Amino acid sequence: MAEKNAGITRRDRERNEAVREKLEQKVTLIERIRKRRLTWFGHVMRMDGNRLPVRAMHCRVEGSRSRGRQRKRWIDNIKEDLEACNLDMETALDLTEDRKRWTGQPSS
Repeated sequence: MAEKNAGITRRDRERNEAVREKLEQKVTLIERIRKRRLTWFGHVMRMDGNRLPVRAMHCRVEGSRSRGRQRKRWIDNIKEDLEACNLDMETALDLTEDRKRWTGQPSS
């Protein structure tokens, strides 16, 4: 995919929406990140249960967490992404079993 260059710098202080409109970009960076994160989530959920990424996703660490605001975990991001797509975790787990449905590819 060839990227366009609008010749705009940070000093121009233009809003991201205006730059995206000039470049005729429909998808935001946040949406791209969300799509890639959910794609990886589906990939991991389809793996065998003894694979390291699956075990890491479901593992529990012994001990207590530090005081203060807790750091966001990867699964917390996934839950937010699913909420943005109007899905709950249970529905998402069912959808991930079929890769074509999960990624939105047309069926052959």
